[in-house]
Amino acid sequence: MPNVYKERDAVNLQDVLRRNLIVLESLAEEKGIEVEAQIVDAPLLVKGNPQKLGRVLNNLFSNAVKYNRAGGKITLVVGLENKNKVRVSVWLNRTVGWSVVC
Repeated sequence: MPNVYKERDAVNLQDVLRRNLIVLESLAEEKGIEVEAQIVDAPLLVKGNPQKLGRVLNNLFSNAVKYNRAGGKITLVVGLENKNKVRVSVWLNRTVGWSVVC
């Protein structure tokens, strides 16, 4: 039986990030893009569906590769926004970026 998650289940965002970071690094390597990850060393528990969160992160990371130049750099910064929120920011060459707050 497949895992069934409710929209409000607690999810360890660290796990979802790690899975998607592997994909990001693989896509970036194909274009010669350097990836730097700065992820806070703390539990990152958010409420949500891990599959849907993974799709959001995958889209964010895929766009970072798609809209970057060959030989560029992607910086992933993940930190606590406040007690209940996590901010995931992706920067291209330290100038253009997107953020998602979970």
